[in-house]
Amino acid sequence: MGMFDDMKARMERFGKDVERSVGLAPKRGAGHTLGAAQEDAREYAFDPARPLGMTLTKRDDGRAGVARLADAPPATTVWRRADLARAAEATPRVPKVVAIALFRFSNKQNAGAVARLRSFCGALMQSLNHEAYDCQLAGLSFSVDAAQRGVELRVSGFDAKAADAFAMLAERVRAAIASDKSAGFDDSEAGALAFAAEAEDLARRCLDSTRDDPARLAAGWARRALDADPEALDVDSLGEAAAGLAGGDVAKAAAELGAAMASSELEVYVAGNVDDEWALDFAKTARDVAPPDDAIPRPPDVAVALPAGETILDLQALKSDDAPRTRFVVAGEAESADEDPNAAVEVVWQIGRNGDDDAARADGWRDADHRDAAATLLSRLAQASAFNQLRTIEQLGYLVDAGLDVACGVMSLRCGVQTATGLGPVELEARVDAWAEGFRNEVAAFSDEAFDEKKLGLATELLQRPKALSDVVGRDWHEISTGRRKFSHVERRAATLRDVAKEDILKLLDDHVVAGAEKRRALRARLHAAGAAGGAADEGALRSRDDIAAFKRSRGAWP
Repeated sequence: MGMFDDMKARMERFGKDVERSVGLAPKRGAGHTLGAAQEDAREYAFDPARPLGMTLTKRDDGRAGVARLADAPPATTVWRRADLARAAEATPRVPKVVAIALFRFSNKQNAGAVARLRSFCGALMQSLNHEAYDCQLAGLSFSVDAAQRGVELRVSGFDAKAADAFAMLAERVRAAIASDKSAGFDDSEAGALAFAAEAEDLARRCLDSTRDDPARLAAGWARRALDADPEALDVDSLGEAAAGLAGGDVAKAAAELGAAMASSELEVYVAGNVDDEWALDFAKTARDVAPPDDAIPRPPDVAVALPAGETILDLQALKSDDAPRTRFVVAGEAESADEDPNAAVEVVWQIGRNGDDDAARADGWRDADHRDAAATLLSRLAQASAFNQLRTIEQLGYLVDAGLDVACGVMSLRCGVQTATGLGPVELEARVDAWAEGFRNEVAAFSDEAFDEKKLGLATELLQRPKALSDVVGRDWHEISTGRRKFSHVERRAATLRDVAKEDILKLLDDHVVAGAEKRRALRARLHAAGAAGGAADEGALRSRDDIAAFKRSRGAWP
């Protein structure tokens, strides 16, 4: 371990030791009032009097665990987790902060734009190598990254200099956008070279991902198929676009990034040892990178409504000499499967839109909280059952996983299996269906005592105090980045779990999962082994990107 690595490791250990040794106490706002914070964001906060137990408790001081601040800059929303702020002077502090600024693009970018923006941000980070090293020595880090949803600027570490580090990052991003060709470097030639290198690296990583584990490919394409957007970004399109970029495209990337950020709504999240004033100053610095110009709120992502019954997506693993893109099955194509015997399947059963009270009540539930809590417990039970049956007993392969997934706001139960036993995806589907039937019987056979133990154990686990600031931030940022913004949903879920009965789990399985279920909407993503014959075509099977796009247009979004 080098000197720098040793210093970084010691600083990380110091931070963790401090977090373990102190309580995190709330602090009231410093002269700023709360805005329209959601009701569920005000219900719970950390209780520093109980540092090792269930430390999430209802507050009575009117201060939110995560609050939306007033006096934010134009076209900007500022969220701050207030219960991680400075404690009393006599109390040891956790002197860290995490602050994130997301410029949420008003429209989804196409593959070419995403490739240019990601390459530009990568080149910009290259230009900041020296500053990044200095910040790491001071216990700080920063980043700028672009994706289809927007561009994200982030700073984290010790709070004393975090604002200075972010101010430096914001100024460099602003200058890089304005300079057109340098991507943050002192001259345009260096910027063009860095941009081209980042584009080449992005294309290579996209290629590598299409040769990934079959189980991951099947799961990834299943999620893309469930996104209701017919133009949803896929790894093949992104890789092709990146491979076609050159250093001369850096100017176009800078112009696109500036325009996209100026038309974006900015969403800011701050947590740690800072107050409202610090959070609002951070938001102003971020917004000044690209002052708003007719910023348009972006509508939430929605999931495709699968038809009743089965939908099949047929894919095939790549052989070593295949073109660098996902290979869809060609019906009846008979080839040797000598190269790689691994096949996989991902089965997804849609349940319903997360938090949709009307739909939940129409399906016979008390409300969405009740149904979603039951689905959470179903996920935990399914995970253990599928691994035991398909991996341990049937020995199908080393990759077996099941659980709950939320794609574009819609909850689904999923089960994925990868095998090298010679079984194809159709045979794997039969095993998964058999497991689902057996799982239903397994749940029905639980005694009341055993069922209560499982649900109360899960509720207790959900309420465990996060071990690090990064754990808190990861949970909160998922709520913001997905647009859900239900910051106390974990605590509400834990409380509702206590009301879940065994009959609720059976209702989910009988309504949505087992064969013949009335509301069953299943997607089967099959990934055949490299070189294996495609087999006879299933009627309506999706066998190309055009098939997937046409299917989405015909189905529309989840109601």
